[in-house]
Amino acid sequence: IQVKSVECFDENTVVTDQWQNAQIDYVIYFSRCSNWGYIAPPFKGKRRANHPEHVRFHQHPKNFLKAFGRA
Repeated sequence: IQVKSVECFDENTVVTDQWQNAQIDYVIYFSRCSNWGYIAPPFKGKRRANHPEHVRFHQHPKNFLKAFGRA
């Protein structure tokens, strides 16, 4: 698991792969400026945080665990 934070309010923000050939199962993005986050499969290149393959969650432990169960 890779955990990353983004410094923005906009869920359309572009995120990039930062795990160069590491074997990971999930990337978790947390917004530092808002209450959202996304659980994503590893990907190559760039994509938006709110990409259809990513699972959105509200930054609360109960919501995160529920979203993680769907990822």
